[in-house]
Amino acid sequence: MRESTGLLVLRPDGMVEAAFGAASATWVGHRTDEHPDVPPELAEAVAHLLRESGSGPRRIRAVVPDADTSVTYEVLVQASLPLRKRYVPIDELLMRVLDVFLLQARAGGAELGTDRAPEVPAAAFMDGEKVAWAVSTLVGNALRFAREAGGLIHVHVGWDAAARALVVTVKDNGPGMSEARARWLFEQDPASGRSAGLALVMVRDVAEAHGGSVAVESHLGKGSTFTLRIPCGAHTR
Repeated sequence: MRESTGLLVLRPDGMVEAAFGAASATWVGHRTDEHPDVPPELAEAVAHLLRESGSGPRRIRAVVPDADTSVTYEVLVQASLPLRKRYVPIDELLMRVLDVFLLQARAGGAELGTDRAPEVPAAAFMDGEKVAWAVSTLVGNALRFAREAGGLIHVHVGWDAAARALVVTVKDNGPGMSEARARWLFEQDPASGRSAGLALVMVRDVAEAHGGSVAVESHLGKGSTFTLRIPCGAHTR
């Protein structure tokens, strides 16, 4: 029997987001008859977890009907995204991301560059682990798509003095996307009931937990630019 791993995130709005391996995420509710792609046994287990008051990662197992696959799901139940804020050196955060992708970029024939605006503070108050993960997700996506077009990715770290926010832009020369796709990249598309993927939705959650946002500007054939804004308040050094 083939085994794979999936991730379920039970969001604060009461919805369940399921990612089946590397497939696109899909939103499911409590009624399984409206969502035949969700195994009834799994939906019942999730409904039970939703009724519980506890939080934290839990693992449950379910067998997908009509498929020779045993799937392990990690279920995260939480009322809100917890943050562990501290003063994070900006250069340290940036290098943590670059160290992961520089070798990958070179191996794939891509070019990964970065710059930091002089007004960016040396350190800012945030959850460095989650912000680094969010930036890494954006860079990883850019690298994956830019490889097909010669591989040019640039990461710019800026500072919005008025909003006292860290602003990270990730630009690539990949294939880009349509306006319709970009509109629902971080949300559920009401037409299809799907988002582009669990990771991008979680990037949005990280940004919003900090009081910030993530946005994309993209055109077909001209690449994409993602902008992540993380407000830090007066807590800078």
